[in-house]
Formats: sequence, C-alpha cells, structure tokens
Amino acid sequence: MQKIQNIFFRYAAYDSSGTKIIEDLMTIDFSDSNHLTENWGFSALTQTHSVGSQVGTGQLIGSVQNKEIHLNLTPNFNDNNVMLIGSLTNRKIIGKWMWITFIGVSNQSAFEAIKI
Repeated sequence: MQKIQNIFFRYAAYDSSGTKIIEDLMTIDFSDSNHLTENWGFSALTQTHSVGSQVGTGQLIGSVQNKEIHLNLTPNFNDNNVMLIGSLTNRKIIGKWMWITFIGVSNQSAFEAIKI
C-alpha cells in the first residue's frame, strides 16, 4: 500500500466567539506519521490580536497518533509557539489552536482544515 504524501488543506481559525479570523492554505507531508513536515501560509481576515505567529508563512512539524494530529507552526521558536491539536479524518482536521508563550497558553480557540 502506498503511503499518502503531500496533502493540501484550506485552514480556518476562529476566535472565542466563533468568528473566522484567519484562513488560507497549508500543506502536510504524511509520508512519515511520526514526523510530519511541510509549509503553511495564513492571512488575517480581520484585525487579529493574541493569535501568535499564525499570520504569514512558515514551516510546520508534527505527528499523528491514533487519528490525533499535533502540529507546531513555529518549531524554531522557544516561545510564541502556535500549536494545532485536532482529530484527523479522511477529509479534514478539526481541533484547537493554541498560542503558547513563556507564561503558558495565552490564547486558544477552534480551527478546521479541509482537504482540497
């Protein structure tokens, strides 16, 4: 069986009131579920506060275990990290984004990433 590799997703992040605040594309290389890699590029839809470094572009790393996906959008940072933790299905990822600083989780809310 051939392993799935690069998959494109349309990403959307929401604030605590459920308003979409960020969207755009990310690519994830699933060829090794223990070491996911690839790129992302997200745009703000409104003036965003307290979302960390999830506006702009970058490289991600992560892993999948038992259909739970963990992605770090800012792996080269010691703080100001943006983590995505979600459930992986055949068509999408649904979960929570977290902005983590030296003081801990500074903000968090929902996200979804739909395979395109």
